[in-house]
Amino acid sequence: MKWRNIHQAGSVGPPVGVQNVSAADPRKDDTVMEVQRTHMSSLIHAPWSAVLPSSAARMHATTLVAALLVLAPTGGCSLMEKAKSAGIVQSSNPRGDTTGASTSKSPVNSVNPSGADTSFGDPTGRPPVADIVPGPVAPPVNVPPLPDNKRVTARAGARTVEAHAPTWCNAEFEPYREADAKNVNTLTRALDDLSAIARFACTWPLNPNQQQWTAAALQKVVNQLGMGQAQLSSYMQAKLNWGNFVQLENCPFTANDMDVPSDQARARVRAAVYCNARIGDFKEALWNSDRKPDLEPSVAVGLMYLGLEVNGGSAKSKIKKGVVEPAWLLTRKELLAHYAFFRYDIEHLDEDSFLAESNTFDLDDLHRGLALEHFYEVKRYTELLKEAFTSLEASYPGIGNAINDAPLAAHQQWAQVYSDNKQMLDQALQTEVLVERGDAAALRGCEIERSKAWQDYAASQNPTSKDDVLALAASPIGYLLLTSLFHCENFNGNVVHEVNGLLSMSAIQRGPRTAAQNASTLAVLVAKKENRRFPLSPQFMFSMDYRQQPVYKVKLDYGSRPRWGGNSGTVKSTREDGDHLEVVFNKEIVEIPILQCTETNKIDRINADGTLKYRENCTQTGTREVEVNIPTAHILKVRAAGIRPGAFVIASTASVRPPGATGPNHAYPMEVYQDESQGQLRAVFGVPIAR
Repeated sequence: MKWRNIHQAGSVGPPVGVQNVSAADPRKDDTVMEVQRTHMSSLIHAPWSAVLPSSAARMHATTLVAALLVLAPTGGCSLMEKAKSAGIVQSSNPRGDTTGASTSKSPVNSVNPSGADTSFGDPTGRPPVADIVPGPVAPPVNVPPLPDNKRVTARAGARTVEAHAPTWCNAEFEPYREADAKNVNTLTRALDDLSAIARFACTWPLNPNQQQWTAAALQKVVNQLGMGQAQLSSYMQAKLNWGNFVQLENCPFTANDMDVPSDQARARVRAAVYCNARIGDFKEALWNSDRKPDLEPSVAVGLMYLGLEVNGGSAKSKIKKGVVEPAWLLTRKELLAHYAFFRYDIEHLDEDSFLAESNTFDLDDLHRGLALEHFYEVKRYTELLKEAFTSLEASYPGIGNAINDAPLAAHQQWAQVYSDNKQMLDQALQTEVLVERGDAAALRGCEIERSKAWQDYAASQNPTSKDDVLALAASPIGYLLLTSLFHCENFNGNVVHEVNGLLSMSAIQRGPRTAAQNASTLAVLVAKKENRRFPLSPQFMFSMDYRQQPVYKVKLDYGSRPRWGGNSGTVKSTREDGDHLEVVFNKEIVEIPILQCTETNKIDRINADGTLKYRENCTQTGTREVEVNIPTAHILKVRAAGIRPGAFVIASTASVRPPGATGPNHAYPMEVYQDESQGQLRAVFGVPIAR
């Protein structure tokens, strides 16, 4: 039975002529409150036997008077005195709810005692909770007092929850059962069932014993999650109508109409935060979200909720107990890796930012309540993890650096690099977006522009050796530039093995969180070298899925690893051909061995046609010269540094091309030397070597 049905039946609820103001009523302002005070004053001075001839009606009005007096912003004391003098409100009534009006420690809205509206933490927005406590929705009940052994004290650093009337009630909840309200054992179990407590409080809002039980339950929540007053009330409002949050319907976040994985990832993560929806491939979400120094607050919370395993039973148990055992933490290898990955986001987990962003979304009370639960669980769990790491540092010096200091410094360093090269890196990441959308018009010929970006960046660093160029390719900027080049080459049918190889040779680079995890891995490696008993291993500290690398994805696209051929030799001539440089090589004379072979009776293999191939014993009897024609190479002009007649070039050309590839088969100049002696290096991967 809901409040609305009880009110229509006429047994309880506001009498005719007195307005019930709910949480959603926009008219809840000082004018309305003044009208209510005036109306109640007139009722107090009126002869009750004439206005309300029946005893039941007088009891009903008594409850309403008390409820409204409790929340009157001003003048409540004088009205209460008048009510007592008129015999409407008794000074002591252990079985009734009106006593709560005079004995409650918090006779006004304890969530917002100033009377200001709150909206998910915003004092200027829509109020998420009722500022007016409704009268009881059930007859008075003898709620047993809270036993001393059930009282909950505030943990260190947490605020104390005082007993008070509920501020989260609305007209659409299922009243609590009277039998359960009388049973100490049932109420004890309800201390861990916030839905039951929310309904219990709203069924008898002014009963002082109920308020004590409810305060104990709320103190548990504050001890575990650290919620503020306004957020706790909003959370309980959601719990009032939805006990155990499961996947919510009508989720405002969907990735169905999005064609960019990074946008899809954000939508799916937000759906997990606000609706308990499944995120899909978590590793892919990590990869696609790690693009900028700062994540949107809701995305950061969602990724940490899953990555730090806050959604698991172990984490929830640790939050409830208020401690993460250091020895247990050392067994959670991926949790450790993700902690390093999110080190910056943990440090910048901000309640105001999360609530402000949430206020921009079209959310109902259930979505808001669920988001609050996720946020405060992440916040509390990261606090407990920090405490555990502090304890571990005392036993294993170096853990603090590997898990906290090194990742945070790497994230901040990447952020500075991004700030200094924002346009360059944004363009590199935008290439990925265009490829994901399949924007052929925007990507046509993009390998020229992407090649130039890589060459210009690398040349600006004045490399003096091949190792210098390889180091630049492995840097955060170089890796992203080469990744964008790889995307362009692949999209336009010109996959280049050497770009693939450069990406494979270095640690994965992506964004600041990947850089943080790289730094953590390196710190663990150093600590392990200095102390064999160091409990962490570097292979566990990097959890980014290697399948997200473009290298791996291209292999999947082709179904098997491509074969590669080469173009190497002394340059005979060059000719410009549009965006390419056509490079013709001198014929090469090579010596090949002359062999004399004798077949043995030992079977070497069975050929595909079923014939037997016997092993041979071969002896070299001499050599002979063979003239070899080296295929002409087509090299993009932006990569042709140092290539001229007489130079010696080592280049590579794909012998297997993607389906639909057209135009010249690109060759990639791996190394260019001054001449065939290969003494003086002039360029590496198209990057000129400084002399």
